[in-house]
Amino acid sequence: MSLNLIETLLLEQPEIDERFNIIKSDIPLSNLFMNLDKSELVSLAAYLDEEWQDKYTRGYLSNLEYKPHKYSLKWEQLGLPKMYISRRLLEFLKTQQVFSIIKTIFRLDIDSFGLTNSKKIFEYILAFNHLKEGNEGYLIYGNGSQIRFGKFINSLINILYRNDMINGYYHCNSDLEHFVDVYKVQFSRGSYTVCVLNGDDIKIGYDTDYQQQRHSSMLTQSCMNNKLNYLKIYTKNPKVISLFVILDERGKIVARSLVWKIKSLNNYLMDRVYCVDNHIGKMALDLAEQENWMTHNTLGSKKYKRITIDGEIQETNIKRLSVKLKFRRGILTYPYLDTFKYSRLGSNKVSNKPFSYLYNSYNCTSGGHSLYLFG
Repeated sequence: MSLNLIETLLLEQPEIDERFNIIKSDIPLSNLFMNLDKSELVSLAAYLDEEWQDKYTRGYLSNLEYKPHKYSLKWEQLGLPKMYISRRLLEFLKTQQVFSIIKTIFRLDIDSFGLTNSKKIFEYILAFNHLKEGNEGYLIYGNGSQIRFGKFINSLINILYRNDMINGYYHCNSDLEHFVDVYKVQFSRGSYTVCVLNGDDIKIGYDTDYQQQRHSSMLTQSCMNNKLNYLKIYTKNPKVISLFVILDERGKIVARSLVWKIKSLNNYLMDRVYCVDNHIGKMALDLAEQENWMTHNTLGSKKYKRITIDGEIQETNIKRLSVKLKFRRGILTYPYLDTFKYSRLGSNKVSNKPFSYLYNSYNCTSGGHSLYLFG
């Protein structure tokens, strides 16, 4: 699957609607991820009873131990039998990654996070009667009302530290934002579709008429937007360059990233992701990680992934990556390149690292390039 995902997506060509400047794709982003659990509602008490047969549950729920032969406190006193919660949401809250984020946000010594604070948290949750995940970072409760996941977590922080110093003292906003991004990635994939553009269609990914307009986003502020005449290096190399695109429910582009085929490694590299929101960019990078692709963000590690004919993943040290292109004839302007921005003078290969002498650098926003005699 890792080797053929791009080719598979290329076969499912999207419909380009030029009247409304939208792209129609029938491929939900969620379908590309493996092991996506169903979101059934379960009784929280019954679920935790089952989990705690092994004494503890992973995650912050683990510290409310259920030992009916030692504690007089029953589930009925907490009202838990009346509480229904999405099994998928529970699994999310118990994952090690989320658990570590919660620990950071709440600044808690988990071993001392005992029954009292746990009871406060549950009392707040119970006010919602049932809780399940929605789209775009919302939790759905009661008769369909919504609350943003970040606001819900902030409410829990307020309960825990109601009589202490101001809320901001206990957590960094960046930690909370990261937590919300992780949640959105997990539960909003179904809101998006994907496609891969190739050849002249790549220009559509840089046309702002096809993009969701989000103020001050990385996508909308891209220096290559609407500079379609600079993109021939992409459009004339369909065998090695494609554009991975994420679409919102209206068919507008919310993220794009060039995907380069690295023939020497039998693998792909996902270039820098331009997106309207961090969590959408994280979805693209999560997919790249699942597919064992390299990414623009991980090139500094000097560990490159080679995929054998049998599909085996091998890590190898390579001083530089290069891609062979056809870009000498008829191409007078060039885009700003994020990763493969260097080429030796007279060569038809682009590289991710500069050379010691006589090389071009494609890091100009006006269609030109720079010549360096020495590195």
